Amino acid sequence: MPPSREDQEMRELTEGQPISKADRRSGGTWDGSGVADLLGWKIISEEPGLVRAEFVAKEEFRNPKGAITGGILAAMLDMIISAAVRSSLRPNQSPRATLEMKVSFISAAEPGMLNAEGNLVHAGKSVAFAEGTLTAVDGQLIATGSATMRIYTEEAKG
Repeated sequence: MPPSREDQEMRELTEGQPISKADRRSGGTWDGSGVADLLGWKIISEEPGLVRAEFVAKEEFRNPKGAITGGILAAMLDMIISAAVRSSLRPNQSPRATLEMKVSFISAAEPGMLNAEGNLVHAGKSVAFAEGTLTAVDGQLIATGSATMRIYTEEAKG
């Protein structure tokens, strides 16, 4: 199957650069889909296998009971978990898809800043497993998640 236009553009963007640095856009984000902007994503620190970030839980993300809806929290966890996987990969690799994800909602999230941490647990040749947490600014645990992600490896040409 030939590479998609998006894959070709990413290849050109990342050629010769570590994937975690090349994928970042302005403001410390790497997600070019618009979801990062919607969720107020900002990377705080990054090292191989460990990423810390902030999200902004907006008023419009509230459910009828006033708390931030679980789907938004799950999206935040998916992003931080994916970033943890991405931070440890070689330049010719990227997380391609979340194959499976489990989220545990511990306490209600209110609008405002949420802290996130993603941790790579294990990466094999084509699959990685990672975990993430969301906490309120005061340290209260909001949600935890774990995911299995497919790793895409671009084969060397030649």
